[in-house]
Amino acid sequence: MKKYILTIDQGTTSTRSILFDKKANIVSISQMEIEQICPNDGWVEHNPLEIWMKTYQTIENVMKQSKVTAKEIAGIAITNQRETTILWDKDSGKPIYNAVVWQSRQSQSICDKLMSDGYEQLILSGKLSYTFSFNTKILNFPDYCSSIAFPISVLIYLFSNSTHLVAS
Repeated sequence: MKKYILTIDQGTTSTRSILFDKKANIVSISQMEIEQICPNDGWVEHNPLEIWMKTYQTIENVMKQSKVTAKEIAGIAITNQRETTILWDKDSGKPIYNAVVWQSRQSQSICDKLMSDGYEQLILSGKLSYTFSFNTKILNFPDYCSSIAFPISVLIYLFSNSTHLVAS
């Protein structure tokens, strides 16, 4: 009989898995810190493979601690950082760079250029997010996005007229 809910909380500083019984009582908790990588002032990154491994390890920990099997899990709830952005190589399935964390300011110069180029209204209206959103973060990867033959104005149009073109 399925009687447990597994929750995964992938936060900015740690990964936590919590196992709840059908009455919402905590059965087991496992939490592991995530290394904060700050290669430059204002930049915050995570190793995507570390995120995956810590997620796997915390799930494994709560399952072992509680002696619950996968067949007893009724569902999984996940919360994540939402605007943290990872680009994956479509052929290898491996990340092409670290996860750019939601609070990172490494796309600040891109945002400043967009503002000076007249896109201030899109940014201020929220249609083109500032440094928190994936839509300016992915422009930090010119070597990997070189096959995109769109001028910046087309990208801005696409991003401002779509809620999520890329899962973040």
